[in-house]
Amino acid sequence: MNVRPHSAVVQAISNPPIGPTGDVTIVDVGVSGGLADYWRAFGGSLHASGFDPLVNAVRRLAASEQRPGVRYEAAYVECRNFDALFPADQRQVRVDPFPRVSAVRAQALLQMNFVADNQNAGDPLVWSDRHLTLDEYFPPATELDFLKVDTDGSDLQVLVGADRLLREGAFLGVLVEAQFQGWPHDYANTFANLDRWLRARGFALYDIDHHRYTRAALPGMFARDLIAETRSGQLLWGDALYFRDLAHPAYAATWQYAITRRRLLTLAAFFDLFALPDCAAELLLSQPGLTSDAERSTLLDLLVASAGFQSRYADHLHRFESQPESFFPAPVPATPAVPTAAPRRWRRGLARVRRRLGM
Repeated sequence: MNVRPHSAVVQAISNPPIGPTGDVTIVDVGVSGGLADYWRAFGGSLHASGFDPLVNAVRRLAASEQRPGVRYEAAYVECRNFDALFPADQRQVRVDPFPRVSAVRAQALLQMNFVADNQNAGDPLVWSDRHLTLDEYFPPATELDFLKVDTDGSDLQVLVGADRLLREGAFLGVLVEAQFQGWPHDYANTFANLDRWLRARGFALYDIDHHRYTRAALPGMFARDLIAETRSGQLLWGDALYFRDLAHPAYAATWQYAITRRRLLTLAAFFDLFALPDCAAELLLSQPGLTSDAERSTLLDLLVASAGFQSRYADHLHRFESQPESFFPAPVPATPAVPTAAPRRWRRGLARVRRRLGM
């Protein structure tokens, strides 16, 4: 996922004179590897709750955490009555190809345990006996801004268990691991079901990473120094990024959602953090009553720079309106032509060699 941890827009919104707008609250389900470093961009405004069933990983994270607003819980996050939604006997039917990929074969050859070695730092695997839902953990009307879900198989359960929060308006953004292959059931953990669930609660897809895996029958090169995805092979899963489209003129009425100054500025910061400065600009312009002219001018100029241009926002927009063709990509420099004399000399030399050999 393309992120900008040094976003000047995030800094402008998080600090005076525009900010701070209040706490930025992150919920991370599947936090064994720690909170993503890019959340540090929000400085002292950051508050986070991380959940993972790996007891030793959570204990290690809590012991090393120095930010007072960050806490960790050793627990499974799920939904209640999942067996009624998706019977256990049906969940045993596996149609995805993951057991046959080269990464699984390599782990077997190396006698690796991926969870123990990569997610638990080699500590003994101790699993929590605590089970909860996000709806149970967070009381009604809790201000929550971003949800990240990466559970290696129960991501939809997490979202189902957060149904009340999502419908109440919690979370401006969601980053969720999505499987592209799986059983065709309404509650199978597949991208189709995750996408349907989130769209029905007011979210839209903004970005997606994708990961490929070659079959063990013909292994390909790994994408990095890790026994995991490969450079080629079938598309198996990705990280899907969703946001509420608060710039849509009918959003508030459609979803009964209150667009406040805090939510507007926090979402604008998220947009630029995840390399979507155009969406942040549209958002700021869609609700002019929630920011001052000076604030919008400052942020729009910063967003132009974030998008890779060197001009003020008014000049940038004027250039587009008057010369749209100036936004065509720059032509690729032509490859210098090889002088014709060299090939001719090479051919004459080859002819001499052939004559000497009697060819």
